[in-house]
Amino acid sequence: MSAGLIQATVHALEEHGPLPLGRLAELLGRPAAEVRAELTAFNDVDTTGLVLDPMFMITPAGGWPEDDTVPDPDPADTDVVAFSPSVAGPDLGLAHVDAGTLGPLLAAADQLSTLEPGNLPLASAVDTLRTALLAGLTGHAAYRTRTAAVFQHAAATRREVRITYSSVWTAKVTTRTIHPYRVVSTRRGYEIDAGPLDDQGRPRTYLITGIRDYQLLEHAFAVPAGADEAIEANRTLTPVTGVAPHRSMWAVRHWAERVDQAHSDADDVAFAAWLLPPIPQRVAVICLAGGPGIDIDDTALSQAASDLATDLLRHHGL
Repeated sequence: MSAGLIQATVHALEEHGPLPLGRLAELLGRPAAEVRAELTAFNDVDTTGLVLDPMFMITPAGGWPEDDTVPDPDPADTDVVAFSPSVAGPDLGLAHVDAGTLGPLLAAADQLSTLEPGNLPLASAVDTLRTALLAGLTGHAAYRTRTAAVFQHAAATRREVRITYSSVWTAKVTTRTIHPYRVVSTRRGYEIDAGPLDDQGRPRTYLITGIRDYQLLEHAFAVPAGADEAIEANRTLTPVTGVAPHRSMWAVRHWAERVDQAHSDADDVAFAAWLLPPIPQRVAVICLAGGPGIDIDDTALSQAASDLATDLLRHHGL
């Protein structure tokens, strides 16, 4: 199953709305028959015991015949592809506000929340705004949830999964077979703690958003002794202290599991961010996403993060 094609379809439907299959195929640069087959396969995930609502509808341009005695039309490139009703979001709310509006609103609310740490309603509003801004649009959220359900099923039934994965920390794209141990939901989205364990007995963590393609395999795996303890050790938090402009604190909070604020003034916030490993890579992503002005107290850690950020920028020609 091509997760890349599914994600590209989500992009296209979010940008253009319902599309004729032929037009969608042109946008994706793939044959219409292949697009139809991939969407149908994604709707009908073949996993015993896992029942998921379809994500896409493919209907004739003129609709289905009302008379049950009339044969259904043959598949055609004019058939319309759209999100299923179960994917649709609420009629009103933040899902219908674009990032250009949400971004400044979040920045202002976040800065005010920093100055009023005891204002719980404001803190709740900031979390809601951040979720709306970072979680993506309706189609992407539904896609990630559905994909997470497949990996949760693989973890429950101990089935191997072959994935093509884009690393957050490097420019590498790799294909590997993983053993999903558990799926967890974090503020960054769904994450998979998986084996096989490395030479030091550690699992790896994969972001659902980094999985380009996946194939559920028939081969089963066994969970080694001590896997639960290894997962917990791999999720041990390390405090990293520093100073950041108010406008950059969203990045610190997004990539940290917890943030403690020491003090702030009109320009900056002193913080202690509790991070999961890998620490240098996670600090580098915070600095890249948050923009200039973030100062990490640990000089060695700051340099390691700077080097990684430079490598990533060089790779992407930035």
